Amino acid sequence: MKDTKFETGAADARRLAAPAIRTAEGGFAPIEVSPPANPEFYSMGHALYSTAPDYTTFCRMVLNGGTLGGRTILGDRAIRLMTTDQMQGLKFGRMASSSPLTADVDMFPGASAVHTFGYLMNDEQVPGRRSAGSLGWAGVMNSHYWIDPSRGITGVFMTQSLPFVEPPLMQFYKDFEEAVYATL
Repeated sequence: MKDTKFETGAADARRLAAPAIRTAEGGFAPIEVSPPANPEFYSMGHALYSTAPDYTTFCRMVLNGGTLGGRTILGDRAIRLMTTDQMQGLKFGRMASSSPLTADVDMFPGASAVHTFGYLMNDEQVPGRRSAGSLGWAGVMNSHYWIDPSRGITGVFMTQSLPFVEPPLMQFYKDFEEAVYATL
């Protein structure tokens, strides 16, 4: 994953996609949302920069049980923690937002999900989309990915847009995922 790192330098600036926020008219306008450089601690994915190919590489490694290219990257215990319920049965559905930079989050309306050590895992099949037991996560700038061990497939969907999980973007993500599964 040669293009994944915390923090960026001047040489990286030309490669970064400009962040944008949806306007009331439905278009996009530039927005300045750069995280502070070198914070005291990194929270979640704060200041993580990557590319679609690198994300896909990581997802393939998880999909392959911690192995990639014949090399073990993560051991069995780490993979087990990343792929099993770590919240002792606590279910997640719709999560309300209190920020104008994010919409309410409900990845699978009408279905529950659990948290693993690293992912949101859906409990049941999502019709036309991922299988029960699939793993997924997202970044605040609407970079989403899923890993479906049952079907042996992963998908990466990246933007640099806000608000997080806003309905038009989530419809596009849903359409993308359904199109992937329609080809299987």
